[in-house]
Amino acid sequence: MTRSFWNDDARYLDTYWRTVPGMWIHGDLAIRTSTGCFFLRGRSDDTIKVAGKRLGPAEVEEVLMELPGVNEVAAIGVDDPDKGQMLVVFVIASSAAQANAEFPNEIARHLEKRLGRAFRPKRVHLVRQLPKTRSAKVMRRLIRSVYSDLPSGDLSSLDNPSALDESPGRPAGIPS
Repeated sequence: MTRSFWNDDARYLDTYWRTVPGMWIHGDLAIRTSTGCFFLRGRSDDTIKVAGKRLGPAEVEEVLMELPGVNEVAAIGVDDPDKGQMLVVFVIASSAAQANAEFPNEIARHLEKRLGRAFRPKRVHLVRQLPKTRSAKVMRRLIRSVYSDLPSGDLSSLDNPSALDESPGRPAGIPS
C-alpha cells in the first residue's frame, strides 16, 4: 500500500483509514473460512443492479457456494434493456454435478429462493475454469468484457491465460 496520494494526504486518509476508525479499508472483499483461510472475492464496490435492486457479486457467489456440487462461481451483471442489468453466473461444478443436466436450473432456483425473484440469473453457464489474478481473485471485469463482446483491456494481471485459450477470445467454457 502507498503512504499517500500525490499531494493529497487528506484524501488518502479519508479513502483508506477514516471509513472505519483504526481499520484499513482497501476496497477488496475477503471472506475467512471456518478453517482460517482467506479468499479475496474482488472489489467491494463492484455492484450488480437488477430492476432497481443492488447487490455485490460476492453476495451472489456466497449463496451459490451453499449448493453441493458448486466448487467455484463468478457472478456478473450485463446490460439488459428491460431491467438495466441481468445476472449471469459462471459455475465450476463437481464432475457429478456437471453430469446432471438439471444442475443449472437448480442453481437458478436456489438463487431465486435465497435472494428473491429479481435475482434469478438470466443465464447459468457451467465452465471448467475462471480467469484469475496471481492472488487468485476472479477477474469479473474480464468475464463481463468477453461475455459482452467488449475489449478485454489490460490482461497483465491474468495468471491463467489458458482460461482464454479454449475458444478464440472466450474464457474456457464461457459460451458465445
